[in-house]
Amino acid sequence: MKELTLKMSKQVTLIYSELNHTSFQIINTSDLNVIMQKASESEENENYFALHTDAERTVMNFLSIYKSPGLNLSRISIYNNRGDYASLGEIRENTDSIHSYLLSNSFKALYSDFTEDDEINFIGPHNDPYYTDTNQQLVSFYRVFRSEVETFGLIEFQQSLSKFEETLGVPHTAKTEVYLFDKDGQPVYIKRTQSGQTNPNVTFKQLLGTDVLDKSTDSNPEYMIKSDYILSYVRSPSNQWTVVLAEPKSEFLSSIKLAGRLIVIVSISFIILSFIMNYVIAKQFTKNIRKTVDMIRRVRLDNLTIPLDNTDDEMVQIHNAFNSIAERLKISIELEVNARSREMKARLNTLESQVNPHFLYNVLAVIGSVGEEAGVDKVAELCEKLGSIFRYTLQYPDKEVTIRDEIMYAQLYLELMKVRYEDHLQYRVEIDEAALSYQVPRLIFQPLIENCFRHAFQTCNPPWEIHVSIKQTHDHCWLFEVKDWGDGFNPKVIAKLQQSNDPNINSDGDNISINEESSGNLGGVGLFNTLMRMKLTYDKLVFYEITPNHPNGSIVRIGVMKDN
Repeated sequence: MKELTLKMSKQVTLIYSELNHTSFQIINTSDLNVIMQKASESEENENYFALHTDAERTVMNFLSIYKSPGLNLSRISIYNNRGDYASLGEIRENTDSIHSYLLSNSFKALYSDFTEDDEINFIGPHNDPYYTDTNQQLVSFYRVFRSEVETFGLIEFQQSLSKFEETLGVPHTAKTEVYLFDKDGQPVYIKRTQSGQTNPNVTFKQLLGTDVLDKSTDSNPEYMIKSDYILSYVRSPSNQWTVVLAEPKSEFLSSIKLAGRLIVIVSISFIILSFIMNYVIAKQFTKNIRKTVDMIRRVRLDNLTIPLDNTDDEMVQIHNAFNSIAERLKISIELEVNARSREMKARLNTLESQVNPHFLYNVLAVIGSVGEEAGVDKVAELCEKLGSIFRYTLQYPDKEVTIRDEIMYAQLYLELMKVRYEDHLQYRVEIDEAALSYQVPRLIFQPLIENCFRHAFQTCNPPWEIHVSIKQTHDHCWLFEVKDWGDGFNPKVIAKLQQSNDPNINSDGDNISINEESSGNLGGVGLFNTLMRMKLTYDKLVFYEITPNHPNGSIVRIGVMKDN
């Protein structure tokens, strides 16, 4: 009801605003004002427009321009209290009836009322005064033709009652009452019920009360329950007209009561049907479960299959599921055995590899001491740096380190490479202090720098340039970047790395052959190993990308994204 009330109020506002705009344009047309002034000053007893066809033609042309097709107007007329009259519309007219009506006392009283102000005035449903032989009901809107000091006549917009109700969207239910009140709370339109009990002279105050009249000034519909009726009302903020819908509570709630009865009946029927279906389904299901239990009991370790009963679809599905589980169990056992074997081999290789670094570290210490005693400071410095590298690789092999330690180790490596290549190598290291406190796996930065020397600078001429940076960004806890101006990455390596990041591929190393990469001399082994270790540590938070460095070379970035 509130939505229907609001819709009708919007239509009333639309009609009022369009007619207000149209009438304002007409009464402010200078040619029409001149014609209406001449008609009001004429001393002829007959219709001025019937005697002056040029004036009538001009008026009809203007009226045809402003006759809005959207409003479905039946007739637009202009006239004065002398009986001068011009009309354009779809309804037939009787000249004698019009002249008689315009000279009647009832029209003069109406004319006097409507010329008191410049606003649009409305007359509710009435018979056509211009053609007495028809019973068609009309509604009319009036506005005065006026100069600053003198009134020339009226303009009237007529619309059939049926079109007016259709435009407003008046409901056609027998019990719904519709009221339209003007800004003073006086009724201008009432739709009566079939019983005809509606009071045609009821005011807004009598219907809803003074308090509602005072506060109903916005475009939000309200409702109230009064006596045996439910009322919905809204006042238009532009013209202050109010639309009220009233419907008996018994009629309003009848559909709800009917729906309630239907819901009860359907619910009871549904409950009874549910009990029956549950009983049948449970009985059949219990039977199938018993058969399945009997078949599973016959399964032995040497035969992980169950006999197939083709008579029941459920048994076929259980059979297939059980056999699939058994097959996956067998594969898992084999994978577990292989994994344990590889783990043991890795531990042996680790123990063997620890012997060489210890031996080399001790030998470097001896060489450094001899160089220092001999006064060769360069040899002593190189031995000290290389010894620091070996000491870093041997300390806490199973523990994480800070980025500060990792970047210091990477710098030591770059310093050694600088000594080796001298002016052929230029490097720069940028460090963001905010990223240095994070814990990372050991030896993840140096292999990325080493790739530049092993692959990027193999075929290009010196000088070679490397930029290294570690920083914290808006999206990353830390981000490590190695930028070179070498030959760039082999496309096959990039394809392998992208394949390793595929979530459908396991990250345990079974699907990638590092030996194949090494033997093919494609490069990227250090990067691949670093990424595998990062994924094992940080899982989905790992970030890496390889992009070209224009005009040549590559940019490698790895890091850990922030967990939002």
